[in-house]
Amino acid sequence: MKQLLTLVLTILFYLPVLAQDAPGSEIYVIDFSVKKDGTFKIEKPINLTDRPGYDNQPHFLEDGESILYTSIRRDEQADIYKIDMTSRQPQNLTQTLTTSEYSPTPREDGKHFSVVMVEEDRKTQRLWQFTNDGRTKSALNEHLKSVGYHCWLDDKTMALFVVGKPNTLQVSSLSAETADLVAGHVGRCIATHPKDPSKFLFVHKIRENQWHIKTMDLASFDINTVSLCLKGSEDFAVMNDGSLLMGSEGKLFRYADNEWKQVADLTEHGIQEFNRIALSPKMNRLAIVVPE
Repeated sequence: MKQLLTLVLTILFYLPVLAQDAPGSEIYVIDFSVKKDGTFKIEKPINLTDRPGYDNQPHFLEDGESILYTSIRRDEQADIYKIDMTSRQPQNLTQTLTTSEYSPTPREDGKHFSVVMVEEDRKTQRLWQFTNDGRTKSALNEHLKSVGYHCWLDDKTMALFVVGKPNTLQVSSLSAETADLVAGHVGRCIATHPKDPSKFLFVHKIRENQWHIKTMDLASFDINTVSLCLKGSEDFAVMNDGSLLMGSEGKLFRYADNEWKQVADLTEHGIQEFNRIALSPKMNRLAIVVPE
């Protein structure tokens, strides 16, 4: 009994601050195809998680049949789960007692995935990696301690959303003790550019109602504006042709030829609002997060 009480008190002491305020959310997956006129043929959305609580931050694995995501359950701690399209049975990969893991991202080696770990002091947020079975973990960079989100630019270089006042976008490498500042007042979404590996995209929140999607060139550090975000939206995904996808008020929009056009209406399927958009590698599935 004494050992059990000690364990409970330990878990409560190390309860991650981020987990306490996490809103309930569901991950939906949608099969789609692009028609000749550029609009999308959308299949019926599937609620992949379908339970009360926080299920968020989906990321497709290379096979496009499985998703890594962050889930907060009864212990109010964030772990990384894996779920596949066929069985729809969630598998807990990071069964950690005193840390929380967010933003699961597959590594290029196909053997690991990286996470942002809120460590035992409930303040430090560093990049760690786990083997795909979740059994072995290691810190990726011990020096960068306020990471909120990350995106791999190659196997050693990452773009980082760094938590602060303001939140900043920084670029660093696995071995670096510091990072290069790109911009302040940025959004959480960062993505590589499929048509140009030397560039990546991010959201720059210039003013309260003026958010821009921009690109940065890794060689020159030149930054250029691609488009304004849709009102109130900051999550986007990039198609293989370089066009962008973003949601607003239950509608899916595509940015191509210098304009946003609606390509699908998910309100027809009962989805009035969504965010956190992710694409499968084959560009035939879409994962979105819907508030409960």
